[in-house]
Amino acid sequence: MEQDLLVITNLKNELIYQYCAADKEDKKTQLLLLAYASLDIFKEVRAEQTQYFYYSIDKFMYHNVSLLLMPSGYKIVFVHEWKDRDWVFGLLKTIHSIFLKVSSFL
Repeated sequence: MEQDLLVITNLKNELIYQYCAADKEDKKTQLLLLAYASLDIFKEVRAEQTQYFYYSIDKFMYHNVSLLLMPSGYKIVFVHEWKDRDWVFGLLKTIHSIFLKVSSFL
């Protein structure tokens, strides 16, 4: 998990939250670029599928990009190296529930 990136975006894909476990600035930039490039792919995938969790909508080298679409239209984008789909889904659901609690105070 040393190279993972978690991003939450609003309806306009503006950054709401970001956490990156990479320690080098160029790696953080690369992961963020991959996350945002995947949002374009998500538009195409979303037109064909009506689910709210997307495991590996994009790949780059050994990274997968997974996405959880919240009912509000906000997106949790996770750039990761994890292979366990259920684990990634569970993590993003947990983050979603925490986000709901925190956002009610904003």
